[in-house]
Amino acid sequence: MGIFAALKLADHFESVYIIEKAPHLGGLLNSRKINQVSYDYGTHIPAFTVEDEVNEILFNEVNSINGLTWNEYPYLEVANYFMGHWNNESTLLDIRNLSKDLYVRATTEMLASGRPDYTKNNLKEFLNQTFGGTITENIYRPVIRKILGEELENVSPEVLLQYSLHRIMAFNSEKTRELKRDTVIDSKLGFHSYKEYPPSRPYLYPKGNEGVGKWVSSLEKQLKIKNVKILLSNGVTNIVKKEGRFQVNLESGELPTFNDIIWTVPVAMAYRALDIPIKSTIPRFRYSTLVNLGFDQSFLRDNHYVLIWDPEILAFRITLYPNLTKLKESVYHCSVEILSGSTIEDKPELLKRVLKDLQVVGLVSPEANLVESEIIDIGPAFPVPSTQFRRSVDELNDKFEQLHPEILLLGKASGKNFLLNDTLIHANSVLNKHFSN
Repeated sequence: MGIFAALKLADHFESVYIIEKAPHLGGLLNSRKINQVSYDYGTHIPAFTVEDEVNEILFNEVNSINGLTWNEYPYLEVANYFMGHWNNESTLLDIRNLSKDLYVRATTEMLASGRPDYTKNNLKEFLNQTFGGTITENIYRPVIRKILGEELENVSPEVLLQYSLHRIMAFNSEKTRELKRDTVIDSKLGFHSYKEYPPSRPYLYPKGNEGVGKWVSSLEKQLKIKNVKILLSNGVTNIVKKEGRFQVNLESGELPTFNDIIWTVPVAMAYRALDIPIKSTIPRFRYSTLVNLGFDQSFLRDNHYVLIWDPEILAFRITLYPNLTKLKESVYHCSVEILSGSTIEDKPELLKRVLKDLQVVGLVSPEANLVESEIIDIGPAFPVPSTQFRRSVDELNDKFEQLHPEILLLGKASGKNFLLNDTLIHANSVLNKHFSN
């Protein structure tokens, strides 16, 4: 989000800085190589937004920089594995995997239940009202335990939007299309295939074998072309307001004073930098581990990526790079994302478990040989979105915007959106409004 804001503002201001605590820009939107094969830090497949101004900054302006060109996809070919079964054309939870008796009870309750109400106190209350008790307990509870390591009673309903789990799959395609004419049913019942609701703009992935990191390196080059000053491996120690301007002090020294600051990390860190005392809920974090694997045989599925909702399988999401790049390479590689409550210490056992799971779900042939592997501890990846934590973040954001309207909260700091394109559109709107004069 900081990259986008800096590129946009550099067209209007002489002095724009990016301050980044990490040694590189982009966060997890990066790639790394093992023996000339690129692996991303998770599944990152950008898409054109509905706003041409955003697209111009992030895509059109950087085309051909560093030789950047794009593979375009009218839709992403996705699948999910749940309750021992694959759904080949959707990421939705398929309740048809339930036993016959449970399925009949589940669909009956769902059709009789009400409209989704995201103001409910917790996810259990939300799901009971929206889907009924059978789907709540037999479908959502085990999935939320896997993703968040938490019970439904302790989670905010908005988590469903974050993982696009607010709709389920049931019936057949024809019956679903008929039922979705009702607005209440439409809000909780999904189409059977991504081909039935293609996006208005295509998805993108850099051509070649350098991964999504090639996009970030091209954006960084564009920042330099626009004379944006990039300060890496620099943490903000404190911010002091003097005569209407902000003095930013870094671990490496001071910066000139600024009229405005764009803040894109959690807002609690802005309070600390400004030495403003706060009372906030300390969240529990989910940890992320990446297992990068290369094989000597092609994968048994042609999806771009797959989601594994099944609690019996350790992986959460798997990116199948050869299906994205369409390159003929000697190594067929993938990244397996795993979510847990803490760092996974036993790496040999982890690798063994992941390799077994890939064969169990039918992604990798038992005859395929492992050519290369790497395990990366991402560490704390995101806070568990408990209802109390969500409420605390909203209160902190509202108070901060009143105290310091000159400091704009974007991205993670804003807490307004979950999906990348929604976050970009929100950021563009905030920037246009704030700097319109």
